Amino acid sequence: MNVLVFSEYFPSHNQGITGGVESRAFHLLRETAKKHHVTVICSYQDRQPRIDRVDGVTVLRVGPKSPYANTGNILRRLGYVSAAFATGVLLPKIDVVEGWTYLNYPLAWLVGRIKGKPVVQTYHESWTFTEWLRKGWITGMFGWLWARFSLAALPATRYIAVSNATKERLVEQGIRSRKIDVVYNGVDATTFRSIKVRPLRQPSVSTTARLIKTKRVDVLIKAIALLKKEYPDIILTINGEGEEEPRLRQLVAQLRLERNVVFKGRIGRFEDVLRLRKRHQVFCLPSEVEGFGMVVVEAMALGVPVVCTDIPVLREVAGKSASLFKPGDADDLAEKLGALLADARLRQRKSKEAFRHAQSFDWKKIALRADAVYRSVSSAKK
Repeated sequence: MNVLVFSEYFPSHNQGITGGVESRAFHLLRETAKKHHVTVICSYQDRQPRIDRVDGVTVLRVGPKSPYANTGNILRRLGYVSAAFATGVLLPKIDVVEGWTYLNYPLAWLVGRIKGKPVVQTYHESWTFTEWLRKGWITGMFGWLWARFSLAALPATRYIAVSNATKERLVEQGIRSRKIDVVYNGVDATTFRSIKVRPLRQPSVSTTARLIKTKRVDVLIKAIALLKKEYPDIILTINGEGEEEPRLRQLVAQLRLERNVVFKGRIGRFEDVLRLRKRHQVFCLPSEVEGFGMVVVEAMALGVPVVCTDIPVLREVAGKSASLFKPGDADDLAEKLGALLADARLRQRKSKEAFRHAQSFDWKKIALRADAVYRSVSSAKK
């Protein structure tokens, strides 16, 4: 089977994975490539080859040079879209076309329609109008309208949702439940088992997130301030970068946590991110908006106890293996973190529970579910 995937970003051998969507694309598609011929059309980034072969996946990088970003220059992205369409429509052999983000849904739909092939659209999240507006009025309004247009005017043969929570959102927006398959994100079990570190001795918490408002890292910082009274040497390590960083640094200064909070920025190598996470006693994700919560599963696969926000998708993904706190409640978060920091036996038990839970998210198992979707649509009529 020949599977064509439009994904704005895809890693090369010499550049690390930079985001959750890209991580899914890399790991899932290289498993799929063991059974099928997979071609990815993506944007071109500096020092990447235009034509590449990555773990069995054929990668065609098109359009102008594009730095990694969740938002960006409209003309640059239009350049990618036009080049991606021209490349995709000329490919001779296609059995299934798949789009991975809102920018790529029209590409997949149009190429599939021209080629007369089934289209799969993968949804990593589906936001409400209010959630879109958190990106600002102009960006949020445009994003919401584009999302509604994609669902209403660009119908797919089948949809893949990365969680049941995302599936429910799609159903609420008019997609029939029977057309949606849930295929979770996963972890590379072999890589995670190979991570060895020397743990920090003092009470320690880490988080990995884009530093934007919806990730609510400010709530975690406030919780650390509360815990400092009992644990003066507590360490919070923040892995990530974003527009909220100046405000978060100001909050750290106001709470006199300069010696307790470390901003690591973006760490290039994924293995280094995992090593950092495993050195800490607890991992926390305080986010209030998530499509899946990949970092939670990653922490669990490392055997690190997790505290995360009590929102539907994180309840679904983490199960009973994580400690949940009320969204935006620094006092409740401090209580949940404190319980783990104070009790080594509890941490050990939650570590084992987390590790066992994460085994069901192995990419090899996840790939079997995606393969079933491809096979079911490969001979379907549009």
